[in-house]
Amino acid sequence: MLLNKPRTVSCLEQLGHTIADLDALRAIHVTGSKGKGSTCAFTEAMLRSLGLKTGFYSSPHVLQHREMIRIDGAPLSEEKFADEVIAAYDQLEKVDQAVEICDPSP
Repeated sequence: MLLNKPRTVSCLEQLGHTIADLDALRAIHVTGSKGKGSTCAFTEAMLRSLGLKTGFYSSPHVLQHREMIRIDGAPLSEEKFADEVIAAYDQLEKVDQAVEICDPSP
């Protein structure tokens, strides 16, 4: 959302990243109403079979939130997921304090 762009940029910078870092990622974005999960699973498996490192994000989750994110085919451990959620929350708290958030309401 355009109104939150300063917040996004600030968060990236505080994490040591830039918009250019995101632009440099090689990503496949799958959209549509049917078959996205299967398409992503097949694509990820093929890329891993070629020796490439993969990251996978899917939503919604089926049983647990941590299954939405996989690195090289494996879901994040409970400990890693908890650590990352806490780190992200802490980072967003800092960004909220540092950046004035625009009110999207008229």
